Amino acid sequence: MALDTQIEHEFTQFASDTQRVWGSYFREAREDLNFYAGQLLSAQEVGKLSNQNRNSYQVNKIRRVINQYSGYERENRVSTVIGSTDETDDQTAEQLSDCMLYAYDKGDAHINISDAFDHSLKTGLSVIGVAMDFSRDRVNGDIKFWWKPYNAVLIDPYFTKRNLDDAERCATRDMLDKEQVKQLLPFVDPKEIDSLPTGVTDNKFPQYILNLSNTTSAIRNLVTYDQYWVRSSKTVRLLIDTTSGEEIDVTDFEEEEIQILLSQFAENDVQVVKTSKETVTLHIIVGGRLLYSGPDATGIDTFPFRPMIPFFEPYTDRFDLRIQGVVRSQKDPQRLYNRRMNQITDWLESKVHTGFKVVNGAVQDPNMLFQTGQARLIVVNQGFDPTRDVQQLDASDLPPNVLQHMQMLDKDILEVSGVTETQLGTDEGGNTQVSGRLAEVRASHGMTGSRGIFDVYEYTLKELGRVVLETIQKNYTPEKVERITNKQPTDQFNSRIFQQYDTNIKQAVLTKTQRDTYYYELLRLRELGIEIPDSEIIKSVPIQSRDRLNQLIEEQEQQAQIAMQKQQEAEERMNELMEARTAGEIARTEAETARSKSQTGLLIERIARANEDSAGAALDRAKALTEIENLQTDQLLKMLQFLQILENPVPGAQANTKTTEATNVQRTISPSGERTGKVLDKQAEGISPTEGVELT
Repeated sequence: MALDTQIEHEFTQFASDTQRVWGSYFREAREDLNFYAGQLLSAQEVGKLSNQNRNSYQVNKIRRVINQYSGYERENRVSTVIGSTDETDDQTAEQLSDCMLYAYDKGDAHINISDAFDHSLKTGLSVIGVAMDFSRDRVNGDIKFWWKPYNAVLIDPYFTKRNLDDAERCATRDMLDKEQVKQLLPFVDPKEIDSLPTGVTDNKFPQYILNLSNTTSAIRNLVTYDQYWVRSSKTVRLLIDTTSGEEIDVTDFEEEEIQILLSQFAENDVQVVKTSKETVTLHIIVGGRLLYSGPDATGIDTFPFRPMIPFFEPYTDRFDLRIQGVVRSQKDPQRLYNRRMNQITDWLESKVHTGFKVVNGAVQDPNMLFQTGQARLIVVNQGFDPTRDVQQLDASDLPPNVLQHMQMLDKDILEVSGVTETQLGTDEGGNTQVSGRLAEVRASHGMTGSRGIFDVYEYTLKELGRVVLETIQKNYTPEKVERITNKQPTDQFNSRIFQQYDTNIKQAVLTKTQRDTYYYELLRLRELGIEIPDSEIIKSVPIQSRDRLNQLIEEQEQQAQIAMQKQQEAEERMNELMEARTAGEIARTEAETARSKSQTGLLIERIARANEDSAGAALDRAKALTEIENLQTDQLLKMLQFLQILENPVPGAQANTKTTEATNVQRTISPSGERTGKVLDKQAEGISPTEGVELT
């Protein structure tokens, strides 16, 4: 068997096995999708109502719940960026983040992600992936995002991991025009593509072609475009640096080329190892014919897509319960709600006019009995009693608990999905007059019960980010990286080891450029209390006409700088004046201090001199007393006489002839033996000379 025929046969067998195993799920998913679309009653129920001449009213209560989840996701979209585990790797992480933001923006990632999430809420399964588009960049290519519904994808039915690590085979289907196929496969002869049969020629995706008839597809010149990925292992030769863990696939290298590489890494511990490596091969089958087999255009050795599954129970034995969306649990309450609503509507209509009980032939025209509204005319034939032969039938009263039952069913539709009235904008007590901020906070808190759905959603985004990161490293040349980031790529940009150990994929505020991310991070840092200059925030604000805003800000800054400079000059002059005043005060204080010290020293000197004079005088008196004691009376009298002359000189007399009258000294001795003396001026006092001096 030729290789092409063998692969086509394997693909047919894989599709058949998957449809057989997953058949119960596909039936449930189709009904789930129809429920959301508005087919709330089965064909059997509609037929029964029609046979009873009753209308089938269908009120869709499910759509608001799905739209609540979908709207919340669209309102809180996030960007996928690269973070570094070490500050030394920040530059490489920033360059990779720039390329990621560029790829997500140019590849219409976010609208495709939202559509895939929205579809998974309805059916339980959708896939979001990437492909290379060479229409605008024929050298590097651009990353394009795509998503597929549940009925356009086949996944190994026995997979248990959300990242498809244990899935062996996967396939997707598109209906494309032949010209589109020629653009996707430029290496295939266009004549071979033109010869392919149009329309659907197999039963590999039966759910996908329900609304696409063969006639329509044939007229539009559409062909089936199937991509069939197969995981396998192959033997490879790897040049491994046992120190850093870096490895280079040298399977297709010649021995001389391997030796050259070994010589380049002579300083490192490098070995050539023969081992097996996991790989994924892509087969493209168009119109049932294999046109390509080889690596995926993205260059990665894994499936280039990831599934979105809100509720996944891989270990149940029922395949219709393994994968579920939000709609699945709402179908029964919705079905009961519509049945009760139709019954109540019928009762209300029959209450107005339920019908008549008529004797055969009593009414001239039986159609008169079906009249509604006012002024009805019923003609009774002669010979019949209108009150007896034509009687109107009255309907019974509606039980009071029926309306309560309807309210309970309406509430059940919300509760089984995890959505509350608060999330839909209504207060728990039915009060709608609440603040917008309060309603927003309540709605956000209400989503906590559905956190599992969004946790799975974020995990899918993270896994998709790994696929995009590896695709960038495989396809973007240094020139393209420099064109995107305005910087030369670092040596670690394409390193697999750097991707594995030094980076982490995380979610950030949704922005189209890294500059916008920088702006929102600045705002977040300011909210945390870190002082960020206003000028830095303004420079990074993501708005139009930023040049004009920067010009106005620069003018304000210049004016503020001039005002600040004038204020500084005034403050400097004031400081100089204050310094001069302070210096004068200090000098004056120092002078006063010196003067005070001088006066204090002079006072001390005077006191010391006075003390010396006092001491000298005391000494002189002591000496005088001693001498007086030793003088004879006559000598004392002479001395007293001399002192009297010195104290009271005679005017006009010569110094050598000046005399005074003799002074009388009376010497007495006290009974105690002490001596006392007193000298008196005889002329001045008018006493006798003998009373002038008293000695003891």
